[in-house]
Amino acid sequence: MVNETIRPENSFSDLRKSIVENSSLSDILRLSSYSAESKRFVKENIRPLGGINIQFYNTVYLRFNGTDREEYSECDTQEAHQYGFELMKPDYANVHVETTDGNHDYELRRELENKTGIEYRRHLMHIMDTFNKAEIESMDIGVFENLYPARVIQRTFEGLKIGTVRLTGIDYFRNADFAKAIIEICRSAKNLILPPLNPEFPTSLLTYKREYVRWGNSVFKNDFIELSHLVFLDCRGLKIHAYHEPSSTRCMNLFLKIWKAGAIRRLEYFCLVVTGTVDIKAVLEYLEHTKQPHELCRTFKVFGDDGEVTDTDVHGGYDVKARDGLVATILVTEIGITPNGPFYDWHIEMFVHPIAIELEVDGFAGLTLEETR
Repeated sequence: MVNETIRPENSFSDLRKSIVENSSLSDILRLSSYSAESKRFVKENIRPLGGINIQFYNTVYLRFNGTDREEYSECDTQEAHQYGFELMKPDYANVHVETTDGNHDYELRRELENKTGIEYRRHLMHIMDTFNKAEIESMDIGVFENLYPARVIQRTFEGLKIGTVRLTGIDYFRNADFAKAIIEICRSAKNLILPPLNPEFPTSLLTYKREYVRWGNSVFKNDFIELSHLVFLDCRGLKIHAYHEPSSTRCMNLFLKIWKAGAIRRLEYFCLVVTGTVDIKAVLEYLEHTKQPHELCRTFKVFGDDGEVTDTDVHGGYDVKARDGLVATILVTEIGITPNGPFYDWHIEMFVHPIAIELEVDGFAGLTLEETR
């Protein structure tokens, strides 16, 4: 964590000497916005680092009964009131930056209560300018809408090349304008991950509808993502943890129909994690499909929760053919018991664009992708 402050009156030659001797990226971050000379130095030294990982998160202060002060992160307002906490507005956010030379933390402090939109955006751009808007490998977006207006966040990140975006904050869909801004940011990402909003707390601390991201309802009325937003995002990869209810499979069915009609053409992998029993008939209802034998093995590029892409073998599955001839393979897999209940987790996965195809007959791998072209 950066605790000291470097002011413009400091000698840049001394700072440069300190940076060279200590190889401290934190120092570079802190001085990056003060002079043209420092910016040139940053550009010359940061560019070779390549892709970076950035994580935004707020530290929320809670006061219990007006006496003891404790520190939490990503705490739900409803949960705070339930246990007698007074939610205090955060006055700063932390940015965690992972680069090839190590991890660094940078503090964005809000000195003024009533900043203009330009000042807010300039505050965020201090970091983005440091990295010359380089391609961001992954970005975790938490609950920092109280610190920066939605329009500022959207304008700051629009046009950036982002690999994987994880929406990790509890309240990122509580505000309609902020939800729109986040969706705009995610639209430029290759992969989007919507994990459970708060997996560390049992359901007794949160209402059931708030525990998981549920899609099929309006994000602007019920704090949830709706199907049209997923179509609008048009990411290469999507992964969503859905709430246990029949509408999850119905939405997946509608999603497939929209894809079949010719939308979401960038999509290569889609995974819906469902708590409860999945009926494959409901997923494929009114969709022409072909059940493939288990001996047919196809390899796809799949990204995990960490954003890393791996080659995954898929045996069998159900093929759905779109109007333009593109084929999607649907696979339903039971993956285990959830830690907080008796239900089972199921993966409903959609794979597009295989990189290899093999037909295994009595242990012999025959037909390959190249031979089928």
